[in-house]
Amino acid sequence: MLVNLAYFSVIHQVIIAKQGGIAAVVEVLRRYPLDAGLQADGWHALKHLARNDDNQVAIMKAGGIATVIMALQLHPMRVRVQFQGCSVLTNLARDVENKEW
Repeated sequence: MLVNLAYFSVIHQVIIAKQGGIAAVVEVLRRYPLDAGLQADGWHALKHLARNDDNQVAIMKAGGIATVIMALQLHPMRVRVQFQGCSVLTNLARDVENKEW
């Protein structure tokens, strides 16, 4: 559901972030690092949320960069985790603040 909301509407992306959705998703991904399905779905949602410049900063501040790198390292053979995680990093790399991390 969160993926669809974030994908189809910039307004929804902003609302999700303002309601604490980004921090909540990153925290869940940090708590359950070994659940590959959860990781893939969470990064899929964050990939879409990261298309918004303010959300890119929010993901970085929530610890999203370190968390996605951990997921990529823990799931080297899980294609969905690798694809969604790399997609998040691609979107985050568009923001200047994140490039200095």
